[in-house]
Amino acid sequence: MVRLIAADPLQVIFEQASKDLSAGNFASAERGFEKVLAAAPNQVAAMGNLGVVYQRTHRPGKAMAIYKRALKVNPKDEGILLNLGLVYFKHEDYRQAMPLFERVVAINASNQQGGRQLLATCQVYLDQPQPAIEVLEAFARGQWAERWNSFSARPRLSEDQAARESQSGVLRRCSRPRRAPRRANS
Repeated sequence: MVRLIAADPLQVIFEQASKDLSAGNFASAERGFEKVLAAAPNQVAAMGNLGVVYQRTHRPGKAMAIYKRALKVNPKDEGILLNLGLVYFKHEDYRQAMPLFERVVAINASNQQGGRQLLATCQVYLDQPQPAIEVLEAFARGQWAERWNSFSARPRLSEDQAARESQSGVLRRCSRPRRAPRRANS
């Protein structure tokens, strides 16, 4: 006899909300993640994805608040740190963004795009060229040097449309939805 195990209803809600987020159905995604958080208030993945919804619907204050709440539950969550840093970065608050990117690099030194590149960009904008050069030397040895130039240097040195689009694309790719943690079946 085969015994069927019912799916965890919160998992089902989370997965549907994640699909809605990926499809750009932000209102539905928001409702789903809020339902998950109502039942499981410390679910970091739902908080992270709700923050992405807030970012993509131009509500930075709400995004910051939910990311900070998530960091109280898991202060070393690389994705949450990165996304909170991106909220500050997008609003040109490089002093607030930089320590968050430093924490991302401390947690995962290989996180080039999400950590080192954004950290170096903050350093450039805050007139800290030597630390930025040290961070960027790693880029010179890898594929990130070219991307950094189109991401940061061009918008800083000129205001052409291609540079702004390049920077916007990198920022969009950095704030990605998260997956729910897997539960063991009993």
